[in-house]
Amino acid sequence: MLFQKRAESKKTSPNKWGKTGGHVDAGEEVETAMIREIKEEIGIDIDKKDLELLSIYKSEDVKNKYFGYDFFARVNYLIEEYTLQKEEVSEVKYMTIEEMEKIKENNDENYTFIKWGNESFYEKIRMLKEKRLNASATHGV
Repeated sequence: MLFQKRAESKKTSPNKWGKTGGHVDAGEEVETAMIREIKEEIGIDIDKKDLELLSIYKSEDVKNKYFGYDFFARVNYLIEEYTLQKEEVSEVKYMTIEEMEKIKENNDENYTFIKWGNESFYEKIRMLKEKRLNASATHGV
């Protein structure tokens, strides 16, 4: 899984590791926004057909109500091939699903996903493990 470290200048969760994301502009499709945000923040091109919707959720935040969409896309980039938008992202790294689980167990506050509710977190982990299992079966790895 690819994670990006939010820039120090970010108002929300500065210097914390999280997933790539952003906001949908008025009149913009969610998938188009995701493709745009990926290109802006980490400099890679994703085709709409390669985005797979994993889940849709409603925020619990009383001050900032929104719907969130989790997408999955399989890419084959080396870390040095990403072009980071320095105002948004200071670095990127890959982590295994098991590393994510360990971080959650340790309540490591350097990662934004530790704030996800346990039910939400472990449901996403289950979906990611399923994706990995399907990829292994399909690609013989």
